[in-house]
Amino acid sequence: MFKSIAGGPLGEERAFEFPMLWVFALQGMALLWAGAVHSSLSFQPRSPARSALGGGIVVVALLAWPLVAPGLGRPWAQAESFGSFPDPTAIATLGFLTLAPRAPGWLMVIPLVVGALGLTMAWALQIAAA
Repeated sequence: MFKSIAGGPLGEERAFEFPMLWVFALQGMALLWAGAVHSSLSFQPRSPARSALGGGIVVVALLAWPLVAPGLGRPWAQAESFGSFPDPTAIATLGFLTLAPRAPGWLMVIPLVVGALGLTMAWALQIAAA
């Protein structure tokens, strides 16, 4: 069992989130390197379809994803939000990378792996929304 930053035990459904902090720190460093150091990441819109797709993905992650918990009858305190939970953060990252016309494909690896882990955990625990 993992311990939270505050020192209390994490529940089984949140056990993988603490190690994900390190994964997202790595993703943040990769985004910083690609954007600031290597200059291979820009957000100049080129294709209306790509902009609509990327923007739609970001809207789902930021606005629609937190509504899943109340929609399933869980309290608002259990709503998953961008920056606090792995799944909406990974989805938003994929949306932002879709908005960037020259985003390197390797930057999508971590969000895709995090999404696959979330789906696998939801399937294994038979959770409607994980």
